[in-house]
Amino acid sequence: MFKLVSISILASVAAMGIVPHEGEPLAQGFENRVRGILPRNQTLDGDEPQPRFFGIFDEDWEFYDYVTETISSWLEQKTLVAAGFVSDPYPYEFGSDAFKVQIHDAECYVVVQATDSLSDWISNVQFFKSNYYYDGHYVGTAHSGFVDAYNTFAATGMHEMVNRLCSNVNHINFVGHSRGAAIATLLATSYHVHSRFTVDLFTFGAPRILEDASSDLFHRAFTQVRVMNNDDPVTATMGLYGKHFGLVVCLNCRETERDSSENGNPLNHKMTNYLGTIKKVFG
Repeated sequence: MFKLVSISILASVAAMGIVPHEGEPLAQGFENRVRGILPRNQTLDGDEPQPRFFGIFDEDWEFYDYVTETISSWLEQKTLVAAGFVSDPYPYEFGSDAFKVQIHDAECYVVVQATDSLSDWISNVQFFKSNYYYDGHYVGTAHSGFVDAYNTFAATGMHEMVNRLCSNVNHINFVGHSRGAAIATLLATSYHVHSRFTVDLFTFGAPRILEDASSDLFHRAFTQVRVMNNDDPVTATMGLYGKHFGLVVCLNCRETERDSSENGNPLNHKMTNYLGTIKKVFG
């Protein structure tokens, strides 16, 4: 059972001088927070949701939009900004995929286009693993279908384009939904290891992407926010082939474990559903 942490407790902790460094998530040493659409700065004290069975039945809190999170208010706002960038157009194409670059608050956002249709996403899945590299240097091991897209990104000169478009900043945020989240993950881990940039990663409805050893290597190595929606089945895929990593934000659901996932309703994979809830709980 999660404890509900009030604003007063967080303020008391800050008063004791336990304050994260700039850019550091607030999760370490703090309880997970659950917040719903109530007057700002109130928490959802009281009722717990009823048990759910196999991801079929919704929580009994369906009259609330709420979030179970392990991130700071600072990262909430960056998550909101990142989610707002996941939309057309995507002017830079590589193979069948595309991306765009946005500059916001002196930081670069590299946003990879999603495959919003669940059936289209499944058709792209390959149940094999491949190593991936940055400029000839090994980065990690991931699912082959995503590595193929990443390799096309590199082969078509997109690394050079990102470096040029982001040349005036020191911080890149890689962002993606669904398949775009998978490609963004490979880019973020590559840039974290082999570039001059400070890297953050924001994913929405991501499948499991990295095999276990690579996932363990990169978990919490840099800022990673993984947002999953209640009953989004894509988050449950690839369980036999890899493992999730990063901090978890659960929209209308209660999971916050590193490798947690949801399952049940393909419509909840759509980015419009993600964005609507994110605007309500973080806006």
